[in-house]
Amino acid sequence: MKCFKIMAVLVMGILLTGCHTMPLSKENRSHITKISIDPNVPIPKTITFQGNGDQVGRVFGILGQGITDSINKKNADTMNQFVKSHNINIGTIFIIKLKEEINKSRSFQIVSTKNKPDATLRAAVIGYGLHPAYMGLSVNTMGPVLFVRVKLEKDNKIIWETDEIVLPVNVNTPNKTMNELLSNPKVLSDMLGEASKEMAKKIIQRMLG
Repeated sequence: MKCFKIMAVLVMGILLTGCHTMPLSKENRSHITKISIDPNVPIPKTITFQGNGDQVGRVFGILGQGITDSINKKNADTMNQFVKSHNINIGTIFIIKLKEEINKSRSFQIVSTKNKPDATLRAAVIGYGLHPAYMGLSVNTMGPVLFVRVKLEKDNKIIWETDEIVLPVNVNTPNKTMNELLSNPKVLSDMLGEASKEMAKKIIQRMLG
């Protein structure tokens, strides 16, 4: 399935099913002060993309939809090649921001596995990409979408788990045009970094209750 179609399915699926959360029990919380964070984060093979051109398709019918599909396919291919060539890894970006936010919150001490953590936090990026920040035809900026699953394991058992999503419409993340994103890899990395920061805050809030 094409990347920009996957984005629509991803967003709608999450909104319809909701976020799965298994709360951290008070007993487990009281016994966990030190955690390790697994640096290995599974990520999708491609960054998903849905451009503002989709609005054109809706207005101009079948002909417009054909033009939209062509534009979005080209932009999706361009963006995926850009991510690959500049080694932009959403898993690495997310873990860096997660560690920063945990340290800021002082909720847990992050240690290595050699220092006998009380639990291990593992994350997986289920989906990420770019989506129109607004629905108007005259606006061509896009914002980040990030869908992450995080779990806390103790004695090889999952004691806490949550699925969280960040969308450009409900968090204060930067919005950029396609040209701005492709002008410098740091622009896209920073955008994904801000989305990861917002995601980390949501996860810590879920974890602590």
